[in-house]
Amino acid sequence: MESLEQGLRIRHARLDDLDACLEIEEICFEGAGATRKRIERRIRDFSRGFLVATQGGEPVGFVNSGAFDSEDISDESLKDLVGHKPAGRHLVIFSLVVHPRAQKRGIARELLERIIEQAIADDRDSVLLDCREHLVRYYESFGFVYRGQSPARFGGHLWHEMRLELRGRLR
Repeated sequence: MESLEQGLRIRHARLDDLDACLEIEEICFEGAGATRKRIERRIRDFSRGFLVATQGGEPVGFVNSGAFDSEDISDESLKDLVGHKPAGRHLVIFSLVVHPRAQKRGIARELLERIIEQAIADDRDSVLLDCREHLVRYYESFGFVYRGQSPARFGGHLWHEMRLELRGRLR
């Protein structure tokens, strides 16, 4: 993948990114994020859906996902890739996080744009995600449509479902 300004690069995750990704996840989700086991499984089983932003060779942010045929994203088992199919019709984003020291530089935007481009290239029907209320407008700025409050209670929080329709977009 091409280089970005100031030595920032985006690439697919590798298992040697695991510790750094876990640290970023824990910081950004204040201990309520994915476990080491989940992050390792996502890298190992679907590295195509796991993009890492690095600066100076060190991960500073990432987006990870799974691919499913179902549009119901409220089941916690999805986060363990239960039902994941590499050619699934819907890409489900689990985390989009940037280390606080690297925030406010467009890294999350670049990661999200790249994973959407990849979903289009992979001929997916949609990109789905759950987010906290304060991020609804952020995702809407990418074309995501608010689907309503999620029945999911991951980490004991209230979540909101978002969908980005890909059918009919240029591939």
